[in-house]
Amino acid sequence: MILSTKDGETRVAVEGRSLEQIALALGVLPDAHIFLRDGRPLPMTAVPGEGDTVRALPVASGG
Repeated sequence: MILSTKDGETRVAVEGRSLEQIALALGVLPDAHIFLRDGRPLPMTAVPGEGDTVRALPVASGG
């Protein structure tokens, strides 16, 4: 799997892990991002395929 963030792309072995487990292992905070595959949101419980590219978009909030 390739995880694309604002800092670049990282190739990751999925090894049956959920998206949340992968993100945490890479230091990407799941609560601060929306994860997209083919432009569609993925739940944190999803197990991506080895050939998937997942984009992590930072979430902004404020007043």
